[in-house]
Amino acid sequence: MLLRGVLTAITLVALASCGQQQSAPPPAESTEAAPAAESAPAAVSYDVSALEAPYNTADAAAGAKVFAKCKSCHAAGPGAPNMVGPSLHGVFGRKVGSHEGFIYSDAMKNAGFVWTPAELDKYITDPRVEIPGNRMSFIGVKDATDRQNLIAYLLIETKRDK
Repeated sequence: MLLRGVLTAITLVALASCGQQQSAPPPAESTEAAPAAESAPAAVSYDVSALEAPYNTADAAAGAKVFAKCKSCHAAGPGAPNMVGPSLHGVFGRKVGSHEGFIYSDAMKNAGFVWTPAELDKYITDPRVEIPGNRMSFIGVKDATDRQNLIAYLLIETKRDK
């Protein structure tokens, strides 16, 4: 049963990194009693009012949901580790391909710009087109509203101290 769970987790991570969606796996068979249902966590509220336009009118909570597509490779909060992709904490204002401790492709190391919301917007639209030769396998976020919400979320989350 443990092997089945591990294989399911690996499959979901692989599909998530490709930008594909997968429905939840069927519940594992168990002879143990199911724990009592827990209440869903309260929705997090993000104050976007201090962000630059157009992110000051975005829905950062919706952006957090979009970020779920990125979580198999990236972490964003304080102390976020490098994973398959680099930590995104402190990404804005950082030179592309320069996060300490992460090994970048030559394409990223030689991109020659600094991450800004506008540059990230272009990049996540279609990473392979924006920086040819990079190793990110993600197909991109095609919807402009989703990108705006995601960037608003990242503007807040990647600057958090705690």
